[in-house]
Amino acid sequence: MKIARTHIIVFFVMVFVVIFFFLFNHFIYWQKQADSTALQFDAPGRSYESPKKVEDYFVETLRWDSEDLAANTERVEISFYVTEDTTLEGILNNLEYYGFVRDGEALRYTLQNTSDTTSGQEGALKAGNGDIDIKAYYRISEDMNAFQIANILLNNPNFWGPQGDYGYLFMP
Repeated sequence: MKIARTHIIVFFVMVFVVIFFFLFNHFIYWQKQADSTALQFDAPGRSYESPKKVEDYFVETLRWDSEDLAANTERVEISFYVTEDTTLEGILNNLEYYGFVRDGEALRYTLQNTSDTTSGQEGALKAGNGDIDIKAYYRISEDMNAFQIANILLNNPNFWGPQGDYGYLFMP
């Protein structure tokens, strides 16, 4: 009888230990998932690895050389141009591709959940309840998080006149 009771106690202790480790591992897994999700909204910084950097764009499109790049190492922000041909998908993809946001879908989320305090001009791109104005440029940097960039895109357009569309995506 004592042997059977000992086996039952050992069995329940083992079940308890297995359940404890199972729950502990799941807690650690979900904690890591939450941390990596939060990271998607963080500012990437200039050293963040992305397929291309805005400096690559300046070299390829504006034909910058090493002197031009050296003269702009201290830059804080660049101008991001939104034209009549720009789409919301294009904005999300380009800002991720050039390392201004870590994740385009995180930027989409922030655009949908950031207050738009300005009314969009005719032709503005819809982003959730807000509008991103076209025929405008926006001053952004790699040191801004997704919420800051969303706020700028929704609320801080710099409109250009008839001669202002240079056909570029970025300008220094």
